[in-house]
Amino acid sequence: MSPEVRLQKAIAEAGVCSRRKAEELIQHGHVRVNGELAKIGMNVDPSTDKILVSGQYLRPESKVYLMLNKPRGYITTATDPYGRKHVLQLIHEPQRLFPVGRLDRDTTGLLLLTNDGEFANKIMHPRYEVSKTYEATLDRRIESEDLARINSGVMIDGVMVKSHAVRVAPKVVRIIVHTGMNKEVKRIFKRIGYWVEALRRTEIQGVHLSMKEGKYRHLVPSEIKKLLGDGGRPSPQPRQRSR
Repeated sequence: MSPEVRLQKAIAEAGVCSRRKAEELIQHGHVRVNGELAKIGMNVDPSTDKILVSGQYLRPESKVYLMLNKPRGYITTATDPYGRKHVLQLIHEPQRLFPVGRLDRDTTGLLLLTNDGEFANKIMHPRYEVSKTYEATLDRRIESEDLARINSGVMIDGVMVKSHAVRVAPKVVRIIVHTGMNKEVKRIFKRIGYWVEALRRTEIQGVHLSMKEGKYRHLVPSEIKKLLGDGGRPSPQPRQRSR
């Protein structure tokens, strides 16, 4: 018999969605266990309990972890009602996968995809401060004092966002960020008066982009371990706020 786990964890581990999204589905009455309306925090045995999520029975899948080199012009969603190109059109796997976080339509580079909601949450949640490295092409040469300002910290939405930036060409900056804030890199440069003309993500938590644009591959176990940090569980870090 499988050990019992929290319902939201079982849903996330089955690849339906993240644990946070699973809690929302439970809260809004979209989940039933053995015919009864589910409650957040209840324990289930996925091997014996009949778990219905939004009208579909839960079927545990083998875990899949992919790295995609996202091309420009693709949106980071599983589907699109307007018929725009989306990243799942580049993936040919039998499992139901979803992107880990987002890259803007005009941003290229490293994007993770998985069916493991728990893994996705650990990569995306700001409190884990997973490092992400980008190369940003700016509208003009960046001055040394502005690089120093970025490295000292830039205030965005009441949060002191600290990052590490180095100039690799007159208009190109390599920048490492950690907070997981939406459009973080573009907002950092906008804050100090620069416009990002092109943005490419090259690395997440020490895992490097390693294939041609539009191609993908499965992560190896050592990369998965690196993404999840020491022992597979990144340590939450406190966020710095203005006082």
